[in-house]
Amino acid sequence: MLSSAELLVASVLVPTIASVLVVYVRDRKASGALATLSLVASLVLLAAASQPVLTKGETVEKVYNWIAPFAVEFGFRLDPVSFIFALLITLLSALASVYSIKYLEHKHNANLFFSMLLLFYVGMYGVVLATNLIEFYLFWELMLLPSYFLIAEWGYGERKKIALKYFLYTHFGAVAILLSIGAIYMYTGTFSLLALERAALSYVEAIPLTAKGWIVAGFMIGFAVKMALVPVHNWLPDAHAEAPTPVSALLSGVMLKCGAYAMVRMVIALFSPVFLASRFWLAPEFSISGVTLITLVAFLTMLYGGLMALAQTDIKRLLAYSSISQMGYVTLGLTVMNVYGLCGGLYHVVSHALAKGALFMVAGIFIHELGTRNIDELGGLAKKMPLTTIATFVSALSLIGVPMLSGFVSELAIFTGAFDHYGGSWEGVLYALMMLAATVITAGYYLWMMKRVFFGRTPEKFQNVKEASPLLLGPILVLAALSVIFGVFPYPLMKIIMYGVGEITKLAGW
Repeated sequence: MLSSAELLVASVLVPTIASVLVVYVRDRKASGALATLSLVASLVLLAAASQPVLTKGETVEKVYNWIAPFAVEFGFRLDPVSFIFALLITLLSALASVYSIKYLEHKHNANLFFSMLLLFYVGMYGVVLATNLIEFYLFWELMLLPSYFLIAEWGYGERKKIALKYFLYTHFGAVAILLSIGAIYMYTGTFSLLALERAALSYVEAIPLTAKGWIVAGFMIGFAVKMALVPVHNWLPDAHAEAPTPVSALLSGVMLKCGAYAMVRMVIALFSPVFLASRFWLAPEFSISGVTLITLVAFLTMLYGGLMALAQTDIKRLLAYSSISQMGYVTLGLTVMNVYGLCGGLYHVVSHALAKGALFMVAGIFIHELGTRNIDELGGLAKKMPLTTIATFVSALSLIGVPMLSGFVSELAIFTGAFDHYGGSWEGVLYALMMLAATVITAGYYLWMMKRVFFGRTPEKFQNVKEASPLLLGPILVLAALSVIFGVFPYPLMKIIMYGVGEITKLAGW
């Protein structure tokens, strides 16, 4: 019988091997079935490997020697924090693969699409399981390359130009990360994340204070680009809107979250004291801390993304700008440096992934079944597509923060963390007003979108519209159902998150 560590390794190998095999399967349905089966197998293997993590909050790891002269190892590590992200990535990738079988019926080279989809999955999966910084960087770049081809070959509009823009932005961020990784090795002599975490104090103290600041800055730039925080967000609206819909669901649902994972693992866990102590002088007699600066970036991202979403009539662009806004919520939770915020930020990673994955897939149904994504051309679809309507309402209301849905749990924890950090200071009052404004704006663009799409008069050309194929609708209903389950029963997921937060806060020395 395989150990938990061996099952974890197998969960990576199965889709990696399938990404090669699927190229030789020319039939669309057969190639999609093979890709989906490999992802389901990876999900089952992950679940089996995670038992020590779920029951005891322990860590499962398997490490191999790789580049001996530099003491670089290659391996995989599963703990409560990485489990949350790994599970989300695998679940959404499997559902996106099911969705793609029908969605690609009028597209070319479906076998190559599924191969790229599997490699994209392996890149994201490897990022959250990596045991050292070089391995992390390789998977980070692997995440980029197949997603570039997925946009360039199967996207919409000026897809090649948009894919190049996406590549250049995110590769610039990756270079900033690589420079920080090199600096860490120069001062500590190790690339091992495991070693850095297990002897965090001694390793971090070996780095001069100024160098720590530059290392944190490099990481934050790279992760901010991936998370599309203002002002390095410009690649996202085009890439998410013009990517094929199942890829849009993955880009927004889970790829953005890889930046959040890396921020928790490499900035908050290892360099919190630097982050808290750093000062940025905005005027001769006025400075703000690094935490306050990134908090302002988070609020600017929340408000800018929301206001831009209000101005859209293209449903995919509305959802793309909404993703920018929602990553502001995640960033706010992760960087207020307390348990409430960190729990809320990680819970919102799940809430946003489920809801936004479903909403992008709904947009894909409109494109596939109705031939449009223009909100002005839609209307009265509630009576024609009742299940699609219910799933859309559940997902959108979750992101608005309606009670009994998962978004309410995460946003409540995030806002509690922000109030706990800033209290009754002028910053606290300002942030309270900004949180209120962001929530009102989110409600505004989602309620406006739902009213225009699902109510009113049905256009003549859509009088005979009915629910989409189960292959398209099924994944959406699964994601919407999970938004309800995690809203009504938050404890099981929050318990896993608390295990992880306990380890992170211990490393950070809070």
